[in-house]
Amino acid sequence: MPLHDKDFGKKLLAMEQAVGFRFPPADFRNTFLATLLHTTPETMSRKKKGERRVTDADWSVLTEYFDLARYGFEAGMFAEELPSFEQRMADVGRLALADAKPNQAWLDLYELATGPNGGTLRIDQARRALRGGIGTKPSGNNLVVLHVGDEVTVRTEVAADGFLFLLNGERGKEASCLMPSCYAPEIAVRGGRVVVPTCDEFPRFPVGEPAASYWLCAVWFASKPDLSLMRGAPGDDEPRVLSQVELIEFAACARALADKAGAVMVAMADYEVRKPV
Repeated sequence: MPLHDKDFGKKLLAMEQAVGFRFPPADFRNTFLATLLHTTPETMSRKKKGERRVTDADWSVLTEYFDLARYGFEAGMFAEELPSFEQRMADVGRLALADAKPNQAWLDLYELATGPNGGTLRIDQARRALRGGIGTKPSGNNLVVLHVGDEVTVRTEVAADGFLFLLNGERGKEASCLMPSCYAPEIAVRGGRVVVPTCDEFPRFPVGEPAASYWLCAVWFASKPDLSLMRGAPGDDEPRVLSQVELIEFAACARALADKAGAVMVAMADYEVRKPV
């Protein structure tokens, strides 16, 4: 909804403080912003002071250009009161800083998996997959080798009753959530051995394309965490790709509990997918 926002200039400053390190300084100056919003520098100055209306289109352009949606920000949030907006931008800034380090969320999880909080994670191939793998040259990195079309289960050990998540992803790319999903609708687990999938309708995970190197990560929490990825009914859905916000939040939650005995366990496994034989 178009409005005269006397704090628009201050909001642009808060946005610059949050994500400015990712863009040239000139991108936040009046001349560039005016060009971006298809107006004149004079009108841009008046928008900042609330003397000209700020439109929905202005918000959408700024959100898209400065990649704010990557951190959970929506264009309509520009309409919030200044204190709320500044707090939201502070949150965006923290996520942007974490995201600036390549794969930092995964590096954090890997560090936990190889430290005192680490656990075990195994990929078990179905009979069909074992036949398909006969005569296959081992991976050069000693990774488990799977082929497109194989079917697998995953197993881990947890120390006690708690809540288990299973993430999967291609190296250097996004992650998808296998648990919770239609393959494992419930995250509550009993202590001991856990085999995933847990759903009778989908007893194994199908191995799909592309052929590449992948990682698999299981994270157990003693107490149920409050995570964005749990909103809605994720247990009813196909495995979905996590947003950067969800992945960063997930890793931060695990790390925050790392020093508390018995609070979190992280297990990781790498594997390689090849084309069908």
